[in-house]
Amino acid sequence: MGCNNTSNEKEPDESSHFYIYLIDGKYINELPYDYSDEKWVDFINQTKLKNIFISDTDIESYDWNKQIITLTKEASNRIKENLSKDKYDLFEKSFIVSLKGTKYYAGSILEVFSARAINYPVIYIEDNAGVINLYIRHTHSGDLNSDYQISENDVINKEEIKIFFQQINKLTNSTGLF
Repeated sequence: MGCNNTSNEKEPDESSHFYIYLIDGKYINELPYDYSDEKWVDFINQTKLKNIFISDTDIESYDWNKQIITLTKEASNRIKENLSKDKYDLFEKSFIVSLKGTKYYAGSILEVFSARAINYPVIYIEDNAGVINLYIRHTHSGDLNSDYQISENDVINKEEIKIFFQQINKLTNSTGLF
């Protein structure tokens, strides 16, 4: 039935939460493959946010350096159930990341082995022994490698988001530097 099946149907509280929204339709064939194109700015600014994919309450932990979000068991079950119904409904959907009502970046949910030559943010979904991990990458690389580290200039490296997850005690750091 579309992304509403996968989304969390709660009414968003934009003033105090982190959300990843799914965008109706598949814009992957319409948006430029290069994130520096101005069409991305227009897409982010003009897109209405309504279908919550996940919120901070669905997140068990966020490994900032490796950009891995581990979902709670409940959120994992919701995602797995919908993936089992129609996994292709979720893959290649566009998303927008927001915090406290501010839109930070957008991208697409992809399968790790997608052949698309995309140079913008992606989310890969992995079922790890029943728990869903979301791998956020600044560009499509198929990289679930444990050596991945976010860099200072990555479009996904937003200090406000990092601080938010520190404040709610869900931020982890695989290098132990915090």
